[in-house]
Amino acid sequence: MITLYVARFGFIKYPSKSTSFLIISLKRRWKQQFKLNGISKSVYEQLKQKEPRNPNSSYIRSLIRKDVCRTYKEIPNYETWKLKTENILTTLATVYSDMGYCQGMSFIAGAILNVMESEELSFWVFASLIEKYHLQLLFMNVPYLS
Repeated sequence: MITLYVARFGFIKYPSKSTSFLIISLKRRWKQQFKLNGISKSVYEQLKQKEPRNPNSSYIRSLIRKDVCRTYKEIPNYETWKLKTENILTTLATVYSDMGYCQGMSFIAGAILNVMESEELSFWVFASLIEKYHLQLLFMNVPYLS
């Protein structure tokens, strides 16, 4: 489970040990699965640049853009936040091509990004939640919503 320790003026944003180990194992697995070999770029940056395996990837990207625009509009630096959230969700849809994207995932990604503040760490936390709690079962085979 992700542990957020409450400090005097907010949150200290560190995943728990079990989540950290899960993130490390995901990085190793995806490095092999997607044949990533770059040392200069992080695993997340390489995954972000991967071509989606889903034939509906352009449609999924348009759904993500549409859905993210409706999420958390009151956030300061909304445009930056929106871009980061779109990157997280598009990369998740690439990695979990069988799951793709489901409306509402932007609220989860947005909430994680608000707490973690780092795009890469937010991606890994969301991915670890999907893995640990089998959230792909929740999001799979849900019809696309317009």
